[in-house]
Formats: sequence, structure tokens, C-alpha cells
Amino acid sequence: MWGADTLLMVSPQARREVMSTQAYSNFERPWPARKRLQTTTGNGLLVVEGEEHKFQRKGLLPAFSTQQIRSLAPVMWEKSAELIRVLREHVQNNPDEDVIIHNWVSHAALDIIGVASWGTDFCAVSQPQSRLVSKYRAAINPHKASLLDMLLLATLPLSVTLSLPTKRAKQIRQGQQEMRKAARHAVQERKQSGLEHRKDLLSVAMRSGVFTDEKLVETLLTFVAAGHETSATAAMWTCFHLACHPDVQSQLREQVRSQLPSPTAAASDAKINWDELEAIPLLRAVSLEAMRLSSPVAGLQRVAIRDTFIAGQVIPRGTNLVDNFWATSQLFCDRPEEFSPERWLGVDEDKRRNGAIGNFEYSMFSHGTRACIGQGFARLEQLALIAALVGSFELTCADHARPAVILGVTAAPVKPIKLRLRPLSGW
Repeated sequence: MWGADTLLMVSPQARREVMSTQAYSNFERPWPARKRLQTTTGNGLLVVEGEEHKFQRKGLLPAFSTQQIRSLAPVMWEKSAELIRVLREHVQNNPDEDVIIHNWVSHAALDIIGVASWGTDFCAVSQPQSRLVSKYRAAINPHKASLLDMLLLATLPLSVTLSLPTKRAKQIRQGQQEMRKAARHAVQERKQSGLEHRKDLLSVAMRSGVFTDEKLVETLLTFVAAGHETSATAAMWTCFHLACHPDVQSQLREQVRSQLPSPTAAASDAKINWDELEAIPLLRAVSLEAMRLSSPVAGLQRVAIRDTFIAGQVIPRGTNLVDNFWATSQLFCDRPEEFSPERWLGVDEDKRRNGAIGNFEYSMFSHGTRACIGQGFARLEQLALIAALVGSFELTCADHARPAVILGVTAAPVKPIKLRLRPLSGW
């Protein structure tokens, strides 16, 4: 990789040392990967390293506390309900048309992250062609990038890459401009209207008092980039696996309908909380198993910034280390190629809970000091979206073959996944 040796991390011990015990002292994200992320996240938590990363993470921890995430469950369910209403109308008007499911869950995920983190409704579900939504989605779409675009982005300074007269550079510039404009407006609006009783992540971050206005803007961009497309891709893959396994889908629907109110019920009856979503064992198991088989992020990269040892192996400075989730998640469970949510239910004979031996064997959100700060948010959002969709529609798929993927911000299928949705009554 770029003339340097590259090692694949396979053992939990290697992951623990790279992602936790030596995370700050000896490793950092490679610059090409950071620059690729910077096109959509700005200079936020996903891009910065060292002391700046520690500073930003510490300042944002209150925004992602368990109590804070719990308070956002009603917002997630409300936006899931809006998705169901609009999608049901679309399906009823186009009964013989397959649905590109990613487009729909992407709009819902963008609205959820907008309201929950910015306190701003992007109205992506109801107005998907708005300037902000369309420009942003074009900027992050991996299908829009040619091989030349990706090579230029990986080798040239970002300012040079984005100044080039290419269609892709223009799309990224316009997406950045629209999102930065909206982020600055959100920060100024919040300063004027006050922070009292506001539960969105921006308000919590502002109450910490450690961020300048410009750092708040970068933080908002990171919230969207990290929490939107990854969640949408995870929901898409989960829907695909459920469509391919109608027996699991039926069992999940029965549990969801028996324990949750319909998202389209009267407002007073449709509210839910964190505990109600977490109380459905199969819902959580389906979400985890879909992410194990089809992680929305293909993996993580790190580069050694000084000579060190990992799992007894000499690691010279400049060595790249890769944690490929799509590969390594297959190593530590029985029948790894099967979609088997039951592996996440209960405790087996060796008292190994959740289908894995330890944290560093199932590392979709990473672990340790560099773990995904928003994993609690992402998990809850997945439960809300999947519960609403499975409870409201029967999902079927004509082609059960696992699609080839293209690696961009997320691991997206080369050809869009199309599902047939049949609206269901009785909920």
C-alpha cells in the first residue's frame, strides 16, 4: 500500500494493542484515509489525531452518554414513522415497482441525525430533492467517483484536489459548501435561542464550553458524515438479509408488533423509549448479525508512527495495519457464512455471550480509546428503523445472491439493492 508493508490484524490481541493500549502512542489513521474522510467530515473527530483527538473526544463524551442517547429514542421513532408514511404512499401508488431501499433509509437517517444532533430537520424524507439534501448526497456517493478521482484524492493535497475542474471535485465542493453553510446557521441560531432544555447533541456540546464556533461547525459535519451514511448502509443490509430470510423476518415482525405501538398510530399512542426497543431480543440480534455479515464500514486502517511490537511481531515505523471487518468477523463463530441471528441470543455452553468470545473479536465499532463515540446512537437508530420497516411491510428480494460492493465512505453494493415492499395491515 503506497510502497509500505501492510499487515492484516486477525487476532484479538493485535486488535487490542493497536486500537487500545497503543492507540495514541504508536498508531494513527493513515493520511490518505484521513484526507478521504475530510472531504465530508471536515476537521472533526474522525480526522484529527493525538492531543487534538483526546480534546475533542473528551468534550463530546457528555453528548453521547447513555442518558443522552436514551432521550433521543422518541426522535428516532418519530422520524421512522415519517419514513413509513411516505414510503407506504409511494408503494401503494407504485405496487409493481421494486424499491431501492438505500435511498429511503438514507433520507430517514439524514433526518434523524439532523434533528438529534443539529436540532435541524433536513426534511430529506419529505423533500429529497432539496438543494442541501441533493448536493450532500452527491458529494458522498461512491458511485460518482472514477478511479482517477480516487487516485487524485489519495495523492494530492485536499485543497488541490478540490480545486481541480472535474465533475467529482465540483460535487464535493458544493456538498461541503451547503453543509458548512447549514452548520454555521445552526450554531448561530442556537447561540441566539439559548440552550436550556435542548436535548440535541449540538446543545450538549455547546454547554461543555470547550469548543469554538468553528470547531462546533466541524463537529456538526462529523456528526452527519459519521452518523448518516453508515446508519443508512447498515439498515439497507439488514433489510436485504431479512428479505432473504422470510422466516426470521416473520418472527421479528411478530415480536415487534406485540411489543411496540405502530409508528403510524395517533401521536399520543406512538411514543416509545429506549427500554422498549432494547426489550426485543430478536431485533437486537438481527441488527448485530447483519452488521457481522455486512458491516457498513469495511474496516479500519492504522499506520505505525514509530517502531513497536504487536502480538510479539516487530512492526517497523510506516507499516500499515488493516482490520478488515468483512473478513475477520467470520473467524470467531460457527457457520460464519450463514445469517444466524440466534447466535446473539442467550449464553452458550462456554458462557460466551453475544456470539463472540470477547470485545476485540466483534469490532464493527472498534474498541478501546478510539472506539466509535456514537455507537450507542447508531445501535438505537438501527433498532428503530428496522422495527418500523419490518412491522409495516413484508420485504422480499428476487435475487438472494450477495452483491459485490464498492468501498467509499461505506461498503455499498455496486448495483443498488432492490426490494419489493408489501404494506401490511393490523398494526
